[in-house]
Amino acid sequence: GGRAKLGAHQCTAAGAPLGDRSAPQAPMRHVKRIMPAHMRACVRPMEDLSLNARLGALAVSQDGTLIVLGVGRSLMVLHAQYFEERWLKGPNPNMSDQAILAQLGNLENDVSVVEISVNNLTVAACGKEEKWAAVMHLVEGATEVSSLYMTRDTQIHGIALSPNGRYLAMTGRDRKATVYDVSGSEWQLVFAFDLTVYLFAYGTCLKFSPCGGMLIVGGDMRKCTVWDVRVGKLEEDPGASSAGASGSDSRLLKVLGRGGDINAG
Repeated sequence: GGRAKLGAHQCTAAGAPLGDRSAPQAPMRHVKRIMPAHMRACVRPMEDLSLNARLGALAVSQDGTLIVLGVGRSLMVLHAQYFEERWLKGPNPNMSDQAILAQLGNLENDVSVVEISVNNLTVAACGKEEKWAAVMHLVEGATEVSSLYMTRDTQIHGIALSPNGRYLAMTGRDRKATVYDVSGSEWQLVFAFDLTVYLFAYGTCLKFSPCGGMLIVGGDMRKCTVWDVRVGKLEEDPGASSAGASGSDSRLLKVLGRGGDINAG
């Protein structure tokens, strides 16, 4: 009565009709997914560490020796070797203490972003669109953790550590990109770039170049800016000072994004 018999046209992967059981069937292939060893090491033993809070962020050092975790309101730095030994030798309840290099707890709320410097000396963290940031200095064998903590009036959307771990950059609702020297016992403002004119909105993310001389800041309006953050040029730049280079246009190198790119120099 005009109805199409769809079943007559449906075939298996081998080309035989679904209803024809006498036709030879193609053998089922079992695909075994092989995970690289370093990924197995990171994934499997988490439950062995008795992590009772949500894992909100994770980073691995460039040389692969350290793993940084944001676990609930805590920041943890673990030896990557622990995972390999645990995987190969089986459970060892005494290895958990050896795994933890440093830990910073009781932060304002859950950690959602973690960073580790290239030289493995500095770790940074912040919450998801929260108003705080924390920095922890790593010293092997130290009994106490050296750390810095900051709260501010506006939300932080992104943080970035310089390769040498000395500088921390952040951006957020204040429509600025600020760079701090975090190598000492206090936050020291080095640069404060006003993003309003170039991004027309607040910053959402940022990253240092591999050499640490440039800072790339992304914005909410599909634009990004590139800034010169070489601290050695502070004496050469009349708009800069040790108290911060607020809105120093001479430091702007390029604006990229919607509408093309503009060479600031």
